[in-house]
Amino acid sequence: MSDPIMDDVSNQNPQMNLAIVGGQKCGTTALANFIAQHPDIFVVNGKEGHIFDAPDIDSLSLADIQARYKLIMGGYKGERWVCDATPIYAYWQDIPARLVAYNPNIKVIFLTRDPVDRAVSHYFMEKNRGDETLSILRAFLSERKRLLNSRGDKGWESSWRHHSYLDRGRYNAQIENLKRSLATENILIMTNRELRHQQQQALARVFSFLGVNSIQVPEKDVFEGRYNTDKLAVKIARWYASFKLKHERKLFRSFEINR
Repeated sequence: MSDPIMDDVSNQNPQMNLAIVGGQKCGTTALANFIAQHPDIFVVNGKEGHIFDAPDIDSLSLADIQARYKLIMGGYKGERWVCDATPIYAYWQDIPARLVAYNPNIKVIFLTRDPVDRAVSHYFMEKNRGDETLSILRAFLSERKRLLNSRGDKGWESSWRHHSYLDRGRYNAQIENLKRSLATENILIMTNRELRHQQQQALARVFSFLGVNSIQVPEKDVFEGRYNTDKLAVKIARWYASFKLKHERKLFRSFEINR
């Protein structure tokens, strides 16, 4: 009997069959770089394919989607797993169902991080890129209004991409949405801290999840961003985020305990 996963990648035009998703600034880039060193895993060029969150996704056929993947697979050599590490794939509610429609055999790795730390890091990333003009506290306070005003906007400049600091840390809703489209055994939930402090054990979990031989990957610091957290404005913003995300922080801690 043929292996459906192998069938996906045994030709000149393989399907993406592994997505690394979750909160932006949770370590998706680091994880993608680690697993790309495995001989059975190919990570698409640029790491983030941004195929399923493209502004014109509603008009694309499955053949169109596959054609776009082909454009970012330079260097593919028949690896068993083809990985797209685009974090937002878990955040937008319609994407998980699209992923399964594209490839019913897809597996997903969902990365988490303390949602308050994640929100602060996300803010400073947007600030440094020039996509945020508000102070951190004002940005957090304005988030709900910004998202409401941008509802339905899938454009590259949408607030749902750039200003969803607190909302992206609501992992439970994202995970439950994933489970509506994927079987539980096809979802692996990981934490940023295990990737930082237990890299070999974390990667062994990934390789086991994918059914490939475990290999030793050289350890490397997982970059978390550097910014001044001593400023009063940041401390107040963290307090506000902690209040708004108190239930999500409990959920995150449960992930850590279960590791």
